[in-house]
Amino acid sequence: MGDVSCEELEDLVHFSVSDLPARGYVVMEEVRRQGKLCDVTLKAGGHKFSAHRIVLAASIPYFHAMFTNDMMECKQDEILMQGMDPSALEALVNFAYSGHVAIDQQNVQSLLMGASFLQLQSVKEACCCYLQDRLHPKNCLGVRQFAETMMCTSLYDSASSFLFQNFLQVCESEEFLSLKAEELLELVSCDELHVRAEEQVRGD
Repeated sequence: MGDVSCEELEDLVHFSVSDLPARGYVVMEEVRRQGKLCDVTLKAGGHKFSAHRIVLAASIPYFHAMFTNDMMECKQDEILMQGMDPSALEALVNFAYSGHVAIDQQNVQSLLMGASFLQLQSVKEACCCYLQDRLHPKNCLGVRQFAETMMCTSLYDSASSFLFQNFLQVCESEEFLSLKAEELLELVSCDELHVRAEEQVRGD
């Protein structure tokens, strides 16, 4: 330090550990799995999942609103998650700690419904992308109806476009053959279907 006096040194030094938040969540997940320091239990379908209010509030908008707006559930030790699939709830609670969720054919719909209920838009969009990438003549009608129910506009539009582009193959699917009369009438009256049919006739 020789010739440098204390007066010449900066008074303020910023020190930070960039991965501290991520490391903290890992520790909190370990503590949760040990059943320690948990202050809330979520119940769904006879299953119970312990967690920390602060982690749920920090990661899931639904719980942020619940725990910070003095809702009745804010003071309850156990909260009933009415209508939520237990496995989806468990996966989404785990997501709150890890930022990771595994999506497959068996859980995609329940995850999407759970994410929509909990206002986890990123997970909802990931589920929509999963379904969109796997559109097929055998499933596009079901996906389209599900997307409409869940108000997933982009997925609904993609399923509709796929349906109209592949209508002849869709007509051979079990989904199409099981349509009710009013559903079939609504489908065949779509303007876009007629446009596609005309394009195919002109193309032939």
